Amino acid sequence: MESLAVTVATWRIATTAAPANVVTYPCVMAARAIVRAVNLISATGAPAPARNVISHSAVAVCKVAKPVIAKLVAIASKTNSAPVASKPKWKTTMPNPKTHPLTRRHLRRPRQKRQRKPTRPTLRFSPYAWAKLLYLRDAGPTEVGGFGTTQPDDLLFVNDLVLIEQHCTEVTVAFEDHAVADFFEDQIDCGYRPEQFGRIWIHTHPGDSPQPSSVDVETFDRVFGNCDWAVMFIIAKGGKTYAELYWRHGGPAALRMHVDVDYSHPFASSDQQAWDAEYRNCVHIQHQIIQQDINEWEEWLSDNKDAPELQADLTPHFGPQEPESFMNSDITENA
Repeated sequence: MESLAVTVATWRIATTAAPANVVTYPCVMAARAIVRAVNLISATGAPAPARNVISHSAVAVCKVAKPVIAKLVAIASKTNSAPVASKPKWKTTMPNPKTHPLTRRHLRRPRQKRQRKPTRPTLRFSPYAWAKLLYLRDAGPTEVGGFGTTQPDDLLFVNDLVLIEQHCTEVTVAFEDHAVADFFEDQIDCGYRPEQFGRIWIHTHPGDSPQPSSVDVETFDRVFGNCDWAVMFIIAKGGKTYAELYWRHGGPAALRMHVDVDYSHPFASSDQQAWDAEYRNCVHIQHQIIQQDINEWEEWLSDNKDAPELQADLTPHFGPQEPESFMNSDITENA
């Protein structure tokens, strides 16, 4: 009986100190049987045969429950926390369809790849070249053209604008062939390469639109089509600009350019007297006036002189009326 009492006391301590999730169903049933047997044995009114049967059954239950009790005592010695009641999780949690990797790929829409715009190159002007260009643009009512000169290590940085002897109208610029040949020879004699002085074609538009005309496009293709690369730059009267880079290697292609004035390099001061002299020596203005042929109407009349509408007498319709008729009409209306 003493061993039975010790086992029951140990069982109670273990079940109290152990976590709730450790106490399984067989352990609970064994504890209940032991406690019930002890209560029946200690009862005063129980007969001797009944006590013997109960004691034997309690001893048998203690033999079965001893290994479980030993495990509970070991677990109880390791933890000091109070038992926490927790409900068994019978319901399984389903994964979130929006975050689960297996379902997310079915819900994901195909992403459209963004097409990055190619970065445009920039045509830069020195303050001196930009001021000279604006001065020559406003010097007359016609277009003005020339070549931009650059440094050998920076071919897209215009440091000066050189005018060529030319005949200009409001819509066209025509360089003299001998003037272009002399300009190229002078630049080569000075030690410059063709890509430094003969690749950037600059001209102005007296209107507000810098878009190249059909004549500009045809001239650019004809003159610079065989070059490795070339630039066409146009500035309008209102200040808008147009710049296009053309290159031949890898397939002929053209690309629009940005325009900027670069103040990071040293530049000279303006020289309006020299600019004005260069303009007067190189630019020959030819006003393009569309004159109508006065003989056009005479030919039309001579070709249609036998037409019936020209031979009809239109006097009754457009001839003057006599004053008496007006007087008679007024009298009849008043009567």
